[in-house]
Amino acid sequence: MKLLAFLITTIAGLFFLVGLIINKLSHNKKALYTFSIALAAIVMLGLIVFDLTPELLANMAPYSLLNKSIFIFLTVGVGLLILKVLDIFLPHHHHDHKETKDDVKDHNANIFHIGLITSVALILHNIIEGGTIYLNSIVDLKTGLFIALGVGLHNIPLGMEVMTTLNLDQKQRREKIIPISLIALSTSLGALLVILIKVNNSSLFISSLIGVTIGMLAYLIIFELFKEIKNNIKNKYTILGIVVGILIIFLSFLI
Repeated sequence: MKLLAFLITTIAGLFFLVGLIINKLSHNKKALYTFSIALAAIVMLGLIVFDLTPELLANMAPYSLLNKSIFIFLTVGVGLLILKVLDIFLPHHHHDHKETKDDVKDHNANIFHIGLITSVALILHNIIEGGTIYLNSIVDLKTGLFIALGVGLHNIPLGMEVMTTLNLDQKQRREKIIPISLIALSTSLGALLVILIKVNNSSLFISSLIGVTIGMLAYLIIFELFKEIKNNIKNKYTILGIVVGILIIFLSFLI
């Protein structure tokens, strides 16, 4: 049963690669980027509102309102701070779209920057999801399968977004392979952590990871993705991405 649970968890993480394949088959990368940025932003927002936040509140139920509030404030704050620090040390970027060669190069560097910090946030997020899928699969195989399917569903657009952002800047191939590989394998890493350190009873540890992840994803949505969406708000692919993102969130409830 444990081996099967680990296999299910691994497959859910590899759904991320489906998004990469879709990206490679696309002939209009600019349209795909615009679409996937909007799609990923909505999917991430859905994860925070309908998945991570309720799970965090449920895990913190035994604690007093004061302790719960302080804990959530601190962990979410750490998540925000992590990406703010990355923002400082990664190459400076802006969201203005200009037409000169240097400005296009600078904008593409900005897109690569978004891909990197998206990767960091998703790796931590997928570690949490991997542990969740594994634990649920051990308890009830059917429940684990449904959760894995839901995770795989939202990993596809995120794979599209990450691959698109990393591809637009002219970086060495190994600089792209490392974050992509870590994201694809991070779900399995979550399962391994559960096996190795027995986090079944460590609700505080899981809650800490969830809080940090919420902060990281919130930073990414507010300070990175929404700015790109704002610059392309009238683009039909942006609108399509938002609509499809909402549909994916709705489908995840049915699953």
